[in-house]
Amino acid sequence: MFLTLPAAYRDQLDAVQKIRGQHEALSLDLARAEFAITAAIVRSLFGTLAARLLVDFREDVHGNHTIEALGLLDDSANPLWFNSESRYDCWDYPGADAVSDDRGRPLVTLDGPVVDKITGHLEDGYEAYGGVSGPLDATSDKYFPDAENLLVLDIAAALDQPATTATDPPAADSAHPVTVSVARTDTPTFQLTAIGRTPEQAREALIAAWRKHAAATGEDPDYVSWDYLRVITGPIGAAFRDDDPMT
Repeated sequence: MFLTLPAAYRDQLDAVQKIRGQHEALSLDLARAEFAITAAIVRSLFGTLAARLLVDFREDVHGNHTIEALGLLDDSANPLWFNSESRYDCWDYPGADAVSDDRGRPLVTLDGPVVDKITGHLEDGYEAYGGVSGPLDATSDKYFPDAENLLVLDIAAALDQPATTATDPPAADSAHPVTVSVARTDTPTFQLTAIGRTPEQAREALIAAWRKHAAATGEDPDYVSWDYLRVITGPIGAAFRDDDPMT
């Protein structure tokens, strides 16, 4: 005897998908609000010259995210401030000597709690939407070649973001491109790939697919684990080399 889904499943699924859409829109609004408050802090300190905030993003094996501020640039990529306590040598960035003393310290020092608020709101925005979105995007910079995941916050874009509605999915446009996440892993016989709106959704889709495959083939359902999946996230149209964004 084969058991099938109940007759009411389709209507229930439609209701669930509608709520998912509302949740996604609210999550995007929260992310945008977090990015906007970050940009507002930066603008209040450095004025309208502040254009791009470079940060380094890290994710540990438990999925915990950490963002470290590296430097603030104007529209011409001239540094306005850099983090002298970063794990990277930000003093070597072109033009950093113009905003630093002879010991490599920035002429303008940000109070520790201010830096914590800037990075904290970025982390919360990243968590809210499960990845980069809108004004926070993946980037690359030849002066930070060792940065694992370099991100950039567009200050002007962060301060000028339309809110979505709770009933409509977020729309793509040139200023706020839709981002997707791709999860991948290798098994002895297959390379598995899954796509999601967020890193978590991509991971969940891949693990669900593997477990379905394992149930049908008798393989170990726990062979593919959450912690060891490779995930890349970026806007539609982005290209990656060895999981690093190409520009």
